[in-house]
Formats: sequence, structure tokens, C-alpha cells
Amino acid sequence: MGIVITIFLLLVTMFYISNRWENIALRKLEYKRYLDKERVFVGEPVRLTTEITNDKLLILPWIEINADIPKEIDFKDQRVMEYNSKSEKIYKVVTSLISYQRIKKHNIIYCTKRGYYSFRDIEMSVGDLFGFATAVKEIHYPMKLIVYPEVKPLNMLIMPFKSIQGQVSVRRWIIPDNIAVIGAREYTPYDSFNTIDWKATARTNKFHVKRLDYTADLSAIIFLNVQTSDIYWQNVNTDLIEKGIDVAASITDRAIDEKVDIGYSSNAFFYGDKNDIFIKPKNGRNQKMFIFDALAKTSYLPVDSFDVFLNESIRFIDKNNVIILITAHISSDLVGTIKKLTKIDYCIKLILLDNKIRIEGLPKEVEVIYSYEFNNN
Repeated sequence: MGIVITIFLLLVTMFYISNRWENIALRKLEYKRYLDKERVFVGEPVRLTTEITNDKLLILPWIEINADIPKEIDFKDQRVMEYNSKSEKIYKVVTSLISYQRIKKHNIIYCTKRGYYSFRDIEMSVGDLFGFATAVKEIHYPMKLIVYPEVKPLNMLIMPFKSIQGQVSVRRWIIPDNIAVIGAREYTPYDSFNTIDWKATARTNKFHVKRLDYTADLSAIIFLNVQTSDIYWQNVNTDLIEKGIDVAASITDRAIDEKVDIGYSSNAFFYGDKNDIFIKPKNGRNQKMFIFDALAKTSYLPVDSFDVFLNESIRFIDKNNVIILITAHISSDLVGTIKKLTKIDYCIKLILLDNKIRIEGLPKEVEVIYSYEFNNN
């Protein structure tokens, strides 16, 4: 009789737990995960910590965590077998927790490609001791990792930085040797009102502006074009865009080292940002971080054609900003925009990512720089 009662009570207990398992198992069960750093370069190791806490008396004999992670993330010490989609794979943790126990699991991860990576959804499953019930909880736990592009020697990417005399400095490249440009010209809607040459205006009875001299205060802004065909959203060449990002990163790195003010923008959509990114030229450690953040977030998706983007950006560009255009495609409209900029005294340097590009019609004032082929990078 005692055995029967014991079995009956056991069955009642199992039935109760099975029906109430979802409520009691997930109560006071906490999940956390974090990275030891949010910004890294390609291939740099990062420690991922997963922390699970059972803050109650009930023992949890079986816990499984399935976390979606970007496919570009690799583990040094953990095999990830299952793929959730073309863009994500699943990282699984299986464990158990006794009463009031906290466990931490550490993994070393690294990323093989620059970019902005978002870790989002987690599914937690908790099974009971008898294998009758499973409590499942979806957790939205956002986490980000910004992976900077590799900084390569500029003399391996573009030609002006490799010479018989040695590497050319960014400062010398940005600031021309002929620093005296004197005169006046007619005012355009793109000119600042405070550059008006009042003597020339009075003499000609038309608004004229000063033709500014180049000075040691010249700074540079990089514009990266992610349009690689005539129709800006079609035939995207990701290899050429990545090459452009490498060039932009290397110029930025050298400019910051040589105390040259540098800025960045692109006609690309930027991952992780609601708005377009336009970084005005400055110098310093924070400026390098801002630009490298933007380079990591630069997508392959152009939001507009490069000539339209450049026309809209003119109002943000100071006359002492040397404009460095990095592009794998040149349209007739872009040539027209470049002509307009040179006519109002902007100094433009054009870096061609594809050496097969035809450049007819470009003003002679524009310095054209060619890149090395991929197998020479």
C-alpha cells in the first residue's frame, strides 16, 4: 500500500510539474552574453561570454541555448554545425543548473571580413527531470561587433605611394607643390558669401570670389563610390568595393599618423545607422575611430548614383578640402560634376579601382591615380 501511495504521489508531482513547468522553470532564470570588445580588426580575437543564472531552489537538469550569429563569425574553440540561413548560423550551448547556480562559458571568436555585425535572437529551451515537458522562451538580446578593414600599405594599393625615392607621404600628396593660385572668378551658388572679392565685384559690377591659394592648412575628404555600373543599383562588384574600402582605410591611417585632417562619406547605405554618414575632416585618434566605424558599416548598396550624391554633398565641402574620389565607375554625369567642382577651384584627386575605366573629358586639373590589380594587393 505504501508503494502504491508513493507511486501515486510521484505521478501527481510529475503531472503538476509538467503542467506548470513553463512557469516555474523560466522564473528567475537569467541569460546574459557579452563581448570583451566591440571594435576589432579583421582576424582579431574577441572573447564571447555566455552567462546563465538559476536564482531559485528548483534544479534545471537540461538547458539548451540556440543563438543566431552572423555567418562571417568563426569560433576558435567551438564547432558550429547548423546553418539557420544564408546569412546566419546557430551557436548552441547545452548545460544544466542546480539550485542558485551561475555558470559562465567563454569562447574565442574572430571575424574573417570587415563589417557591422548584429547578434540578435536567442531561443532558450529548459527540460524537466522526467523528460515530459519543455519550456521554450524567445529572447531578443541585441549585441554588435564592428570589424574594421585591414590596413594595408598604400604602396601596395595605389601607385603614387611607390616611388624610387621611397614612400610618398600623404601630406605631400594632398598639398600640391605649386601652392600659389591667385585671381578672381564669378560667384556661383556653391560659393560661400564670405569669399567674395569686393574689389573685383566693384570693378566688374558682378559678384566675384577670390581664387584661394593652397596652404599648409589643406585637409582632405574621401568619397567612396559603391556604384559599379551605369544603373547604380545593378551589377554590384563587391570585390572592387572592398578594394576601395581598403584604400580609404589606408589613406585614413596614414593621414592621421601624419597629422593631416581627413574625413569620409559614401553614397552607400550604412548598416546600423538611420541616417547617411558624413564625417568632416579632422585629425586625432577619435577621428580615426569614427571613419573606421563608417568603413565597417559601409554596405554594397548605393542609395543614389555617385554624381547625384556628390552634387548634394558640395554644400558641406569647404574650399580647403582636397576631394579624394575613390571609384570603380565613371559616368558622363560624374565627369560633368567633376568639371563643375574644378571650375569653382576644388582640388580633386581621382583614384580608379578599375584600370579599364575610360576617363575622356576629365579636366586636366584632376590628378588621376591608378590602383594595382587584385593579384598585386
